[in-house]
Formats: sequence, structure tokens, C-alpha cells
Amino acid sequence: PVTLQQIEALAQQADVHLVRLAAQTWLDEPRQVARAMAQARAHGAQGQSVVLAACGTVPAASSRELVQRMASAAEPLLHGASTLLLTGGDTARAVLDLLGVERLQVVGELESGICLSRRSAVSTSIVTKAGGFGDDQSLVRVLRHFKPLPQLQTIV
Repeated sequence: PVTLQQIEALAQQADVHLVRLAAQTWLDEPRQVARAMAQARAHGAQGQSVVLAACGTVPAASSRELVQRMASAAEPLLHGASTLLLTGGDTARAVLDLLGVERLQVVGELESGICLSRRSAVSTSIVTKAGGFGDDQSLVRVLRHFKPLPQLQTIV
């Protein structure tokens, strides 16, 4: 529930595109996933942050398969990203395996339990959050650490 609230807060940001599909869609409907990811790439090309999420119930036996399918679908976005925010250990492992990341250099902690790392020899920042903790604005604050809102200019 905490992570769902955090995703809702991210979805309210004007510069965030949310791809939220039912877990069964991620698992069983590759055409629908492909359409959603094509839209995500278009939004990413326009400078928006892209958030992938699953909703609905996931059978325990399918949890790892779900994150692997989501990671595979996101692969084109992953290679061009300056920052990856990965929530959940299975998600982080699936994405890091897909990218061939064997080692991370820990840089610091953005918030309690939210770790900032870098890939060696690559400038990608990788933020990992173990799971359902923090307040509903935790992920928004992480996003704003890397991507502040543009300054408003007032003409008088």
C-alpha cells in the first residue's frame, strides 16, 4: 500500500508518464505491453520521466516472472536513462541482470533506506528502495533530487 501511494504521488507530477498495467497484462498480453512501451518511449523522448507499475494481484509463483517481463519490456528505456529508480529487490535484480550489472558503487543514501549507487564506468545513477516504506512523497523527492521542476519566470 505504501508503494502504491508513492506511485500515485509520482503520477500527479506533470513531467511523469505512468505506465500502469494489470499484472496479468504484463505477463500474458505482449501486444498491449508493446503499445504501452511505445507510448512510454515517446514520452521519455520528450523529457518526461517514465514510471512502470503493475496493479492487481500477482500469484506468488509469478512474481519473479512479472518483474523479468517488465524489465525486458523496459530495456529500450533502460539503456538511455540517466537515472533508474528500482523498488523491490526482485525488480532491482531483474533490471541489473538485464543490463549486465555485476557491481554497483554505493554513493550515499537519499533518504533513510533509499540508496544511491552508480554503475562503474557508466554515468547512470541507480536508486534502490527495498519496498513498502517511507511517506507518500518519498519517490517524488527522489525524482526531484535528479530532476528539479523548471523555475517559473515571472515577467512584471
